[in-house]
Amino acid sequence: MSGTEFPATEAVLSTEFSDSDVYYEWRDEGYVSDSDWSDVDVDALLEQYRDATKASNEERSANGFKPMHVTG
Repeated sequence: MSGTEFPATEAVLSTEFSDSDVYYEWRDEGYVSDSDWSDVDVDALLEQYRDATKASNEERSANGFKPMHVTG
């Protein structure tokens, strides 16, 4: 989504109803348990997603892509 190439990308999903694409990448790196999910501060996690997405918008724009915004 930033114009950066990822050679391990296996698929790209696009739709005519949106200008968004979804990229899928397989990584055979093991299993991550979700048994501690109840310990996660979901509001803080969402804020981290918002901040990281906002921070990468400059690179997206420089590569000719529209900025992304996390809304919820």
